[in-house]
Amino acid sequence: MKKSLLRFTVGAALSLIAGVSCFGQHYNQTNLVSNTSGVAPVTDAQLINPWGISRGSGSPWWISDNATGFSTLYNGAGTKQSLIVTIPPSDPNNKNTPTGTPTGTIANSSQTDFLLAPGKPAAFLFSTIDGTIAGWNPTVAVAQGAAPPSTQAVTVVKTSDGSSYTGLTSAFIESKRFLYAANFTKGRVDVYDNAFHLVNLRKQHSMKTRPIMITAAPLKILSWMRTCRTTMCLLTCRPSATT
Repeated sequence: MKKSLLRFTVGAALSLIAGVSCFGQHYNQTNLVSNTSGVAPVTDAQLINPWGISRGSGSPWWISDNATGFSTLYNGAGTKQSLIVTIPPSDPNNKNTPTGTPTGTIANSSQTDFLLAPGKPAAFLFSTIDGTIAGWNPTVAVAQGAAPPSTQAVTVVKTSDGSSYTGLTSAFIESKRFLYAANFTKGRVDVYDNAFHLVNLRKQHSMKTRPIMITAAPLKILSWMRTCRTTMCLLTCRPSATT
C-alpha cells in the first residue's frame, strides 16, 4: 500500500546500511527531501514511494522512485540534481502500466560486466516490481538531437512468468560477477551472469547454498562482507497468498 507521505531521509539510509545488527545504537532522523511541501528543506513531487538507494564513487545518490518510474539524484545535502532517468515499463504498449516500477538499484564500476552495448557497461542497474532489470549508461539511448548524459535506462532482463523483483545486488563467485534479484512473487532469488543470462548456480558451481524457506518470500538483498543475505517477508503478508 502506498503511503500518502514518503520521505527520503538520512535515517532511512542508515537503516539500510546498519542492517539488523545495530539494535543498541540510536540515530537522529533528518528529513532531506519529501514529496510534500514543508516536511523537508527540499520538495520533490517525483519522489513518491522511494525504494532503492545507490551511489558510485563520487556520484550523487540515486533513488528508485517506484510510483513515478524515475530515478532521481541528490547530493549529500539532499539537493536534487538535474539528471532524471526514466526507468522503462515492462510493456511500453500497455496503457494500464505506463511507467516503470523501480525497486532495487546498484552501482557498477566494472568496465567489462553488464554491458548495454559494446564497450558501454551499465553504470547503474535497477530491478522492478514488473519483473524486469534495467541498466543506465550516460551514452546509451540518448534522445535524438540531445547530448549525453542519457535520460533513459534500457531493459536488459524481461520475465514473463509473473516474477516481481524487489531487491538487487551483485557478488563475485570464482572471480565472476553475478546479479542477484529478489523475486518476491516466486519466493526465490534469481541469478544472472554478467551478460544478463539467467543461471543455475547449483549446476555451474560446486558450492553450498541455503534453500529459501517455502513459507517466506525474498524482499531485499544486501551484499555484505562477500555474503548475500536476504530479508525475508512471510507470504501471509501478501493478500494473494494462501496458508
